[in-house]
Amino acid sequence: MKKRKIKLQVLVLAIVVIGMTLIGICVVNNSPFSSNIIDSNKIKIRDGTNGNLYVLEDEDALSLSSKLLDFDVKVSGVNTWSSGYKYKIEFFVGENIEEIIIKSENSFVKGLLTYEANEDIVKLVESVISK
Repeated sequence: MKKRKIKLQVLVLAIVVIGMTLIGICVVNNSPFSSNIIDSNKIKIRDGTNGNLYVLEDEDALSLSSKLLDFDVKVSGVNTWSSGYKYKIEFFVGENIEEIIIKSENSFVKGLLTYEANEDIVKLVESVISK
């Protein structure tokens, strides 16, 4: 009986340590945009409403990347499950692809984290693709 209680305490302690580590990673990794997206030579934007695909290259890609890097962004939660999106943006940097999923005007997802932006990211994307 006593061994069982000790095992339970160790399990709870392990869960707490893992949880605190994940929270620490979220706080340290505050920006979802790595600085290398500025080197993106191509950006694909998929409209989640109608499925249209927009491809930005060269100056247009550079313009969108630099504007996104200027956003003030903070982690707002963990993305456990979601369906649907407003826009999906893929940044092509050499052989690497970085992807963000825009959910609403100020909310987007990258990887397992949900972020809040200080500006309307949908308005920015729509201004770029309407050109």
